[in-house]
Amino acid sequence: MSASATPWWRSCGGCSGTLLTPPTACGARTSFWDGSAAAAAGAATVRDAGTLHATLRHAPYRNLRHQLDKMLLYAQWGAQDLHARGRRARLWELGVRPLWRFLRDYLGYGSWLDGFGLLTSTLTAYSCFLKYAYLWELGRGAPRGS
Repeated sequence: MSASATPWWRSCGGCSGTLLTPPTACGARTSFWDGSAAAAAGAATVRDAGTLHATLRHAPYRNLRHQLDKMLLYAQWGAQDLHARGRRARLWELGVRPLWRFLRDYLGYGSWLDGFGLLTSTLTAYSCFLKYAYLWELGRGAPRGS
């Protein structure tokens, strides 16, 4: 999605990657990086994000290609963080977690109300799959860079 095509979203998606309308509706008041791989790579540190009292137009991607590139990077970072904490992916997680993420976002968080809800919920589920696929790979000792 280009910035010009990004809709004003009503639902929140759990504030798990896309901040939409007031974060207090999601129970999110503050945001911060906790020393994860993302922070180590130079991501900004935010301690007290405050409370948003208006609708926010959030356009984090220039286009679909940019979004997919970020999804791959964030999935790798997420897998590396889980791996560093001793987590290993189980086979069932490759199927169940992405399905749960889709159902949670699309039905539970109401992204079906948004213009791009089906697309964003599908991409969120795919990103979840990638994270656990990378974690599976790390747990099996696959060569880096593959």
